[in-house]
Amino acid sequence: MKKKVNKIIIPKKVKWDFKEPKKQYPKKWYVLVSLFFLTLILISYFLLRSWSSILLFLIAYLALIFYTKRPREKIHFMINKTTVTIDDKEYQLGQYKSFYIKPNQSYYSIYLVPNKRFGTELLLQFKEQTGEKLVDFLNQHLLMEPYQETIVDQIIKLFNL
Repeated sequence: MKKKVNKIIIPKKVKWDFKEPKKQYPKKWYVLVSLFFLTLILISYFLLRSWSSILLFLIAYLALIFYTKRPREKIHFMINKTTVTIDDKEYQLGQYKSFYIKPNQSYYSIYLVPNKRFGTELLLQFKEQTGEKLVDFLNQHLLMEPYQETIVDQIIKLFNL
């Protein structure tokens, strides 16, 4: 008796579009962030007497507020055996040694880990329906690593970004 083997058909390329969901921040969040930055600015003024620190914290505060208010854009992704394309920017798949999957609340993220120690990770965001094809494709070309939460991830969770 022969066993029937299910073969996974791996596409030559995977294309998808992604629009990040809009996050709604409550007024309490804005108040807490404002108080946090106000505290930093007051410490800089009264204890450190550093105008450059005050300016730095003020710019960081404004950047964070503008970031939360920005409109969400539709991003076009395409990946084939040699190239990852995000909108019109191309990245060589050979520059990455592995990937890991990071689940979020309403979508998933794949981070491509660079070969170089100080290289930049590449972020691929997708909805669940694209995930299986994408992960199968990447498994053919890169090593899959388990996701490990970092201190930056914990800060992002803390501020609900």
